[in-house]
Amino acid sequence: MLHYSIPSHDHEPRTREEECSTTQYHPALPRAVRDGLLRGAALRPTKRNVTLPVRLIALLLVGVASALVPTSASAATAKERVRALNPPGLFPSSMPSAYSGVPARFRARGGPHYWVTWNRGVGQGYINLQRDPRSAYTQTVRDARSSTATRIGNRSVRKVCGHVCGYIWRTSSFTYGVYGIDYRRSDAGLAQLRAVVRALR
Repeated sequence: MLHYSIPSHDHEPRTREEECSTTQYHPALPRAVRDGLLRGAALRPTKRNVTLPVRLIALLLVGVASALVPTSASAATAKERVRALNPPGLFPSSMPSAYSGVPARFRARGGPHYWVTWNRGVGQGYINLQRDPRSAYTQTVRDARSSTATRIGNRSVRKVCGHVCGYIWRTSSFTYGVYGIDYRRSDAGLAQLRAVVRALR
């Protein structure tokens, strides 16, 4: 039986690339360079030459160039993948100002289901947009610490709280959820979630 739980900010699911992104090294760096930096190997001089190898310098420059790609490119890629699903998924037309410049990360979750995550970094906050089976709605409400019916724009939703809070609703085929947290201001976090729900198209 599918268990659809409210995401925990203590155990947010991460890919290997996202684990790297929680360090000071930008996730857009090529994997070979990033892994080398994480191990400290990339900066270790060789016996033959105390300078960085020319090829490594070139890779680092490519990584820097990649890191400077506008965030809209990341968001566009995530949006394209969401729209390519069958049926196409919802994606926000805009994000709250606190998430300006924050890349969107798409995760396929089997068939038409998906997550999109905007992570501002350690100690800042994140937002998850999720599409899961329609049956997940009942399980989520049952598992929530609190659940309250409300409206956001033209959507009838439920505010659910567990480790974090979020808003969920059902369509004819799916359960959608927008969860997240602002570690500095919980009221700001809820306002950001509501803004994302209103912007979904």
